Amino acid sequence: PLFAPILAGFIDEYPDIELEIFADDALSDLTAGGFDAGVRMGEMLEADMIAVRLSGPFRFVIAGTPDYFARFGKPQTIAELAQHRCIRLRLASSGMMPWTFQVGNREEEIQISGPVIVNDFAAMMMAMRTGAALGMIAEPIIKHELAEGTLELALDDFAASSAGLFLYYPSRKQVMPKLRALIDYARDHLPPDLRS
Repeated sequence: PLFAPILAGFIDEYPDIELEIFADDALSDLTAGGFDAGVRMGEMLEADMIAVRLSGPFRFVIAGTPDYFARFGKPQTIAELAQHRCIRLRLASSGMMPWTFQVGNREEEIQISGPVIVNDFAAMMMAMRTGAALGMIAEPIIKHELAEGTLELALDDFAASSAGLFLYYPSRKQVMPKLRALIDYARDHLPPDLRS
């Protein structure tokens, strides 16, 4: 969802290129998996990888429906989440994803509890939109819901930031023309202040 605008435009501009998208929360070995490139959050990669920015920095926010907040109140502190229904995200590679908060000048991860466990963001969005529970999600994914008022933020002052989304590929590998086309398209379609 975070790089959907680049993806849609790329497919329109290059209809003859077949683009396989394989979603996996593990830090996969590109070569072993037979992939030309991968997408990760943050710029920190292995030394032999090249990173190309796909998005600007963004925050991870806590969101819920107005109905949820009317029924259960809006948490004012991180500790109050223990009394709330929270959506947990199960990662195939490492169990439950912790919720990350910015507390002062440091990030703090906490394991939350809650009645809803999902393994992808589409299921998380469904649970959030129905008012079943609160979710932690990348803010750009819910920008339309926030603008429309169908979702609202909680604990906004504690939202943790990410460096953004990056395409990465091995520096030692010959860049195939189809990958070069994607890299160039991504660079050309970022806002000017994000281009490297």
